[in-house]
Amino acid sequence: MSAMRVSVVVSLLALGASIAWWVMREDERVPINEAVSGPPVIERGERESAANVESANAGDPWAVKNKRAIRHLNAGELSAAVALFSECVVGDPTELVFRANLAEALARLAQEEYEAVETRALAIEHLTQAVELAPEREELAKLLKRWLAAEEVEGDFWTDSSLHFRLSYDGDREELLGGGYDLVLKTLEDAYSEYAVLFGVRPAEGEEGPIEVVLLQREEFNGLTGLGHWAGGAYDGRIRIPITDLASEERRLVSVLRHELVHAFIRSAGGRGVVGWLNEGLAEWLEEPAGAARDRAVKRSRERAAKAGLRSLDELGGSLAALGSVEEIRGAYSQSLALIAWIAHWYGERVLFEMVAGCREGTSVEQSFEAQTRVQLAQALKDLELDLSR
Repeated sequence: MSAMRVSVVVSLLALGASIAWWVMREDERVPINEAVSGPPVIERGERESAANVESANAGDPWAVKNKRAIRHLNAGELSAAVALFSECVVGDPTELVFRANLAEALARLAQEEYEAVETRALAIEHLTQAVELAPEREELAKLLKRWLAAEEVEGDFWTDSSLHFRLSYDGDREELLGGGYDLVLKTLEDAYSEYAVLFGVRPAEGEEGPIEVVLLQREEFNGLTGLGHWAGGAYDGRIRIPITDLASEERRLVSVLRHELVHAFIRSAGGRGVVGWLNEGLAEWLEEPAGAARDRAVKRSRERAAKAGLRSLDELGGSLAALGSVEEIRGAYSQSLALIAWIAHWYGERVLFEMVAGCREGTSVEQSFEAQTRVQLAQALKDLELDLSR
């Protein structure tokens, strides 16, 4: 290739293959979020002047096409990006930048396709291609391994559907029909109606497929998620819940289903870029209907947050699972719920859902909050900290 070629490796966003789950410690639960993300941004030719960059690109059709593909990728036009990056790889198969960019585009496309049953096989095919193109990206290989394991385990489950949900169950069908079936779908449909009003979106309607909910035996759940006996549920585009005895788990099951469904609504309303504290704090807040149970949960979260001390919002913007020990994570989730409740009380709950919606438009939560309240979000956190210290 020409020494003057100026190619760009795309900026890598989190793939959104997030898993939210609950750590069970006696009567307490801490949901933990883990996200798959790519390597840091690499800019080839970044020391070149703007004039030299444009000059190099003007004489190199593959570099020009690569830049067009990046624009498609950043706009979320994934099929178009894959097509153009593929042409670049065919045009110059020795250029590692093109292969890396195609792998990223395929991975993002696969992530979207995997969320619909009808395109799941295609998603696995595209992710397989991404892994072959970028074998150094261990997170993609792990994600593919998890998807393949899920297909093997869940492929022959008994399934049924309601208006908005596709329920899969590994166990005795008669056991589920004996009461658990009604409980699961009633809980989900009731929560769906509640959340649709709050978030202003209706996932699983129109061209969208149903929201998938999978009830697994404990051993299968542990194997697919890599979690232990302490995990109460997970969301990675599907809601997965481990079940031991439906008859004795009604209370826990209702809370877990409501919590994980919040993540599906946040994905629909705000996309994949909703910050950690807002995503998990809302799920914690909404897992209990408004009333005494939610008030008790907020009170406990305030007590734990006051004891643990508050972190900056920057620290809580990404995966809360990366913060350290279980106790540190517990403190982060307690702070997230306490802040959600504080904002709802002093500024109105509508602000919370507008912040989520703003993320889809590329507006930061800080900008959304200040636009609606004329108060900086950092100041609201300071006010909460002062209130907790009293």
